[in-house]
Amino acid sequence: MQNQIQNLNENLGQSKNQNQPPKKESLSLMTVKTLLVVLIVAAIGMIVVGRYIFKDYYEMPENNRIVEPADQKIENYYNLLEKKCAGDSCCLSSLKFMKENNYKEADENYKCPNGFKASGLKCESSLGWCDPIEEKEINNEIALCEEIIYEDSKNRCYIDYAMSRNDKNLCEKITDNVLKEECYNNLNKKNKIDIPVFWALGSDPDAIPIAKTYNVLFTTMQTGLEDKANKIVIEEIDASGNIIKILGDLNDKGINGDLAINDYVYSGTFKISSTKEGNLFFRAKADFLNISKPIYTDRYKFGVTRFPIGLYPSDMSKIVIDSKTGEKMMSNEVIVGFIGGVSPDTIENIIKAVDGEIVGTIFGLGTYQVKIFDTGDDTGVNKTINKLLNYSEVEFAEPSYMTEID
Repeated sequence: MQNQIQNLNENLGQSKNQNQPPKKESLSLMTVKTLLVVLIVAAIGMIVVGRYIFKDYYEMPENNRIVEPADQKIENYYNLLEKKCAGDSCCLSSLKFMKENNYKEADENYKCPNGFKASGLKCESSLGWCDPIEEKEINNEIALCEEIIYEDSKNRCYIDYAMSRNDKNLCEKITDNVLKEECYNNLNKKNKIDIPVFWALGSDPDAIPIAKTYNVLFTTMQTGLEDKANKIVIEEIDASGNIIKILGDLNDKGINGDLAINDYVYSGTFKISSTKEGNLFFRAKADFLNISKPIYTDRYKFGVTRFPIGLYPSDMSKIVIDSKTGEKMMSNEVIVGFIGGVSPDTIENIIKAVDGEIVGTIFGLGTYQVKIFDTGDDTGVNKTINKLLNYSEVEFAEPSYMTEID
């Protein structure tokens, strides 16, 4: 009897267990798994939508866009650079250009990847950035061809060329004359005949006023060959390199403006004038007895301008202390640079708009010495600089600092 009762109880217990609902633990685990799947799908969807919305940013070349730091929003990037400039006008001018073009700052070594070139303003404290190289600049490079052989009656020359990334057909543009000249240069090296090199042509002054005749001293220097040139002349040329006229000879004899004999510095003084504002172009041409072709300097740009030539002597009684840097500066002067291609009329109008007057220029550097109203401290200088930097044509504007020579 006791065994029958025990078996009956066990059967009833099993029946109760079978009729019980699923445990809560099993239900909770299933819910968690479902939520995880939903969250993962939602996250993937947000990433896809985000890439679509910001595709213009992500498709921009990496070195030509602002890369957002992990802990800094993009809109604050330029604010950080502005703090880095610490009020320096040159730095702020470069920052202004970077903002307009959405450029980021280059690394500390100013190295740029393929397809970009390091850029910055001419002034010393400019920020640096990487500019994309334009296609026309790339196409000026010589393309790499498979080994090209040029052969004349006596010698054979093997010539390799450097590859241009974007123009693989440039090899077809290499003519026999190009190969012949390269062969000739190679033979000179083989026979230990050095090729002379001339420094860029320079002049004093580097510009003249319109319709006035000036004595201009031209100078260049020879390196790379001990044998002196048989003859060196100054040629006036047009913008395309065509000869307009020959001015005369440069010499290394200590006459006509040359300072020392036989120092391989060639000089000559010539009268220059022009009734047209703009640029004149010159180059030096050197002939050697043992070299069949003449050697030329690069084209030199010389100015004809309405503005005063050279720098005007500063009034030493106007020296004040820059409240930002502690350096000595002029309270009645600023130094201004304009981007290339700005017309003289535009330059004149901008300077007049800030109540300034151009009293001196360094034409070759595109730099202007501007006289302003004297406030007796750095206040007037800073206000004028801020006004000038609002013009897109202005490359930089800064105080006229005094340099002390020990």
